[in-house]
Amino acid sequence: MNTTDDLIREAFVAACSHLGIDVGALTIEIRGEVLNVSGRVATFEQRHELWSLLETVDARVRDIVCRVVIAPLVHVGTTPAPVPEPPERLPGVVVGRS
Repeated sequence: MNTTDDLIREAFVAACSHLGIDVGALTIEIRGEVLNVSGRVATFEQRHELWSLLETVDARVRDIVCRVVIAPLVHVGTTPAPVPEPPERLPGVVVGRS
């Protein structure tokens, strides 16, 4: 990346942060005047805001590749979800018999 690419990336990251988009789950690269954004956001609204932001990106970017999916972000240190019981332990479920 050159200095211009760094400046565009920094401005894009700042704009994402301003909108509340967690850039920690995104990969943002600029190479050869192409902006590549991939990763995930937590909600449909954040993905919509990200697309709106991509429409206003620096004029020096000639192409945008966006591969961002919606998936709730898991934060380290939270209480883990309970592990479901195996089917053979659930009441009324018979496994392995036909």
